[in-house]
Amino acid sequence: MSIPNKDYRAAVLVGGRCERLPDKLFLPLGGKPVLLRAIQGLLHLFSPAEIILVGADDESFKDFGIDTIPDDCSVKGPLAGIAGALKATGEGRMLIIGGDMPFVNPALLKFLYDEFPKADAVIPRIGGYIEPLHGVYSRRCLEYTGDILDNGDRAVRALLSKIDTAFVDKEELLKYDPAGLSWFNLNTGDDYERAKKLIPLADEEPSDTVKWTVTRIDEKGREKIKDELVREVTLTITVNDKTAGRLMASPGGWEDLAYGYLFCQGIIRSADDITDILIDEKHGTVRVGTGALLYEKVENYMTSGCSGGVSPSPEFKAIYTDTDFRISPDTVSDLMKSFQDRAEIYRETGGVHAAAIADCSGIIEFTADIGRHNAIDRVIGAAIRKRLPPDDKILLSSGRLSSEMAHKAVRYGVPVVASRGAPTHLAVKIADIAGVTLAGFVRGKRMNIYCRPERLK
Repeated sequence: MSIPNKDYRAAVLVGGRCERLPDKLFLPLGGKPVLLRAIQGLLHLFSPAEIILVGADDESFKDFGIDTIPDDCSVKGPLAGIAGALKATGEGRMLIIGGDMPFVNPALLKFLYDEFPKADAVIPRIGGYIEPLHGVYSRRCLEYTGDILDNGDRAVRALLSKIDTAFVDKEELLKYDPAGLSWFNLNTGDDYERAKKLIPLADEEPSDTVKWTVTRIDEKGREKIKDELVREVTLTITVNDKTAGRLMASPGGWEDLAYGYLFCQGIIRSADDITDILIDEKHGTVRVGTGALLYEKVENYMTSGCSGGVSPSPEFKAIYTDTDFRISPDTVSDLMKSFQDRAEIYRETGGVHAAAIADCSGIIEFTADIGRHNAIDRVIGAAIRKRLPPDDKILLSSGRLSSEMAHKAVRYGVPVVASRGAPTHLAVKIADIAGVTLAGFVRGKRMNIYCRPERLK
């Protein structure tokens, strides 16, 4: 059968019958069919139009909303399925998994897909065993699959021995899938019963902190104690299926973070640019849809002057903060105290940064993250998502203010930025040129006002 090439980038092999566990792909697991779980793992990385089911020989597969093709070979087996998948795509390489793998981890799949672009195949290896149906294959493999199958060999190892194969060992795999569930597959009734018991672990939502045993040394000596560590996870943000950013962030609240990040990067101009958003906190992905891809060339707000100074670019002038907003230093101090009182995770772990949007009456939005930039993005994202006008707002931060953070504040349009930490010299210059009041070391009733002090009266 001739299959027209399309831009498929991932395939799920669903052909063949399992005598020990009939219809295993349709068995319910945590409220979803096994096959749907495998497909959803891929949907964190690819659009439905980029995924194909290979070996789907009956109408029951049509309900999953994914393109299907039957096996393109009279010979059955995983190698035939891999060959059929590669023939179905015009792309140079494909991520191929088995339909009976319900716990695939998008972060691990992305690593396998991105890390070895020149290899003919990328295959996990656990101990002495390989997982060929959880790997990446190049179309160059088709130079060998026909002869191998014609010789009656169905083993994927026969292919891997002839091509440039990158094997990824368990130690590296566990960095992306600490639970080691990605290569779990169902072949027997016992496997199915075990899979049901693994659902709580597989579907566990990440918490903000984790317990850890540490050795504390002080003047009294040495002791083992339980401590709280802030959790750090990888977040990938895509816009219209194109990667917009990969961040190390705290779990939760990713809708605000995505809005704020895309806004501060100049990828969107307002919350109205986003038409849909799909968040998977378990696997660390946020997929954003817009009417059109809104990437724009965002120039630096500051350009080098001929004598080593700085001057505003045209875009920087366009967002000059012009407002008659005024606030008393006592109010700023009171807001900072209230801000500190909310920083619960910071007090527990000492490992996160906080940010808030406030007005003269109190704090309106508060957030925290392992990254200073993320914290600012989160709170600005919450503000633009709720359409809060910036002209009477104060941006509060717990840490040092860099030039990039000043850019974010200026882009949103707040007239006052206050922090417990120190600003950099470029952050002060950016704020000053933009007409923003910048206060640092706000502690108790003390503070340093670095520019535009007339606004604090």
